[in-house]
Amino acid sequence: MDEIRSMAREAKGAADRAERTAKRAESRATEAQRQAEQALTAANAAQACCTANTEKLNRMFKKSMSK
Repeated sequence: MDEIRSMAREAKGAADRAERTAKRAESRATEAQRQAEQALTAANAAQACCTANTEKLNRMFKKSMSK
């Protein structure tokens, strides 16, 4: 009977460790998702800036060519 209790305690300990590991992994995944969303936001802003600059340069070029 003691052997069964010991095995049960070991199994419980292993399950508890697995749960803690899973919670840490979930937390890290959540943080990675947050950082990815920030990177996407920054990339979209940079793209919008580049697009605006390209449009401005094109207008300036067309204006200079029409003179």
